[in-house]
Amino acid sequence: LNAVRADADVDFEASERSRGEDFSGTPFDREIQGGGELDQDRALYDLRADFELTRRLNLFARLRTVELQQTGESLFDGTAAAEWDIDTVRGELGAEADVTPVLRVAGGWTTERRDIVERVVLAGTVETREQDTDADGYFARVSYRPSTAAELRVTVEDDNADDPFTLASPTGSQRYRVSGRYRWENGMTIHADYDRVDRENDNAGWRAESREAGVGIG
Repeated sequence: LNAVRADADVDFEASERSRGEDFSGTPFDREIQGGGELDQDRALYDLRADFELTRRLNLFARLRTVELQQTGESLFDGTAAAEWDIDTVRGELGAEADVTPVLRVAGGWTTERRDIVERVVLAGTVETREQDTDADGYFARVSYRPSTAAELRVTVEDDNADDPFTLASPTGSQRYRVSGRYRWENGMTIHADYDRVDRENDNAGWRAESREAGVGIG
């Protein structure tokens, strides 16, 4: 069981100056100054349990909860305040097997529920928005270690969510990751990673892809 609590208090000041002409050709020179504050409380609890079914087969379950409370106020070009309550519960259930002495595979199912409450105060008006998001997915991992000096790992993750809080959040995402490592007898190590993430939102009609690769020697 892992438990983490973190608190953050932030104060900021801002200044903005603009100078030019508007659409009618009238010159303007404007300066805005202000500040604000932010208070954030976060609590994380992570619990994992393992059960060795056989010498080569292991079952595992994981439960992770995150509680976030955040309040903020801005006095920059007007007064605005907001409050967020975000509670996330994520579960994971899977199995891990040693297929051979050098090959290990793992796979499982994940589920997540996120409850969000947003309160915004703007020009004396309070607006409250609530949103519940459910997500389900699966993961698969393969680890190949022919010797103590070399290792190759492949990971595939697929997640689907309904009713994301914003249109910028994906309704579906797929991640593919390949990493390798080799260590020489003199202690020098070379490692390489390739990461690809595909995201999409069926509600907003957008798709995005990101690819990242890296090589390091140390």
